[in-house]
Amino acid sequence: MLQRVEIWIATTALAVALAALPASPAWAQLSLTIDPTQGFSGDTVSGQVDPAGVAASCVTDLAELQARFEAVIAGPFNGGATEGEFFSRFFPGGDFLFETCEQSAYSLTGITILGIALNVNGAAETVLPQTFVLTFADLAIQQPVGELGHFDPVTGAGSVTVPDITPGLWAVAATCVGPVLDLDALEAGIRSNGAFLESLGMPCDINSPEFEEFLEEFLGGEGDIFQFLEIIGPTLIQSIVAPNALGVQLFTILAEARSGRAPGARRRRMRRSRRSSRSARSSAVTLRSGRRAAPSSTAASSSSETEHARRTGCVAPPRPAACGRGRQGAFRRAAWARAPAPRRAAGAALPRAGRA
Repeated sequence: MLQRVEIWIATTALAVALAALPASPAWAQLSLTIDPTQGFSGDTVSGQVDPAGVAASCVTDLAELQARFEAVIAGPFNGGATEGEFFSRFFPGGDFLFETCEQSAYSLTGITILGIALNVNGAAETVLPQTFVLTFADLAIQQPVGELGHFDPVTGAGSVTVPDITPGLWAVAATCVGPVLDLDALEAGIRSNGAFLESLGMPCDINSPEFEEFLEEFLGGEGDIFQFLEIIGPTLIQSIVAPNALGVQLFTILAEARSGRAPGARRRRMRRSRRSSRSARSSAVTLRSGRRAAPSSTAASSSSETEHARRTGCVAPPRPAACGRGRQGAFRRAAWARAPAPRRAAGAALPRAGRA
């Protein structure tokens, strides 16, 4: 019953979030199904999008994609001129002076957009399949979460990996994207690209010798700014695109993702530790009861070993650093158990190391 209530609440929240998305006549709904609908971080989720909806609502033609990016250059970027409203938002002085990474992002993003518009070195051919996205998403902020997956626009089949995020109900979204023409949205995306470039440690002045040194180090001594853009281009473009159509399904990330997958070794260590402790206590009782009493030549050694086992629960003889607590102690006990067994007189009952 509780699970049904949680699903109802999540579904209602999803409907509210979708209703709050910006309305646009270009937006359309994609039919999406996913399998499975719950799983752990790292699992693969298969998605199926209706190909008919993709053909009707998404840009699937290479020439049309190039035209969409060319419109961004001709419109907001004003053909690359040093004038216009959008240019003045980044360069109030009216000239290309790169004092901030946001100003560098304006130029580098513009060059990337132009490369797609002209299909330089097959840029548009590379970008086209990447515009069909299958991703986990945070609808509250309308942003993808985790590594992006993709789907085939012809068959509609795709996949995405469950990200390592807070367990619970999340959205899986299938969307086809295209570049934005809205100045505010475009500005926000480019400023985000500026923060990304700064995070790379890139000097903000792309005309400086320091930038050339950065490129040489970043590219391993070979390449130029165009190869640099081939590497970072997908990130720059991701910031200035928006959905043309969207389909959403719910997915439950299970809480055992972190603790339920890898505790096997830890549980085995704990079982070995418990068995070792029981073995030590049993051996200590045997020695204290006087059964199988050791000859006088080894009595002192046995008594010392017994006392050590009683106090510490460690089955190894009391040698320096032989035992300890926690993960390191377990490692030391295991290592000591593999060492040659101490010599014992006939009839003496020594503590025995536990085995896995």
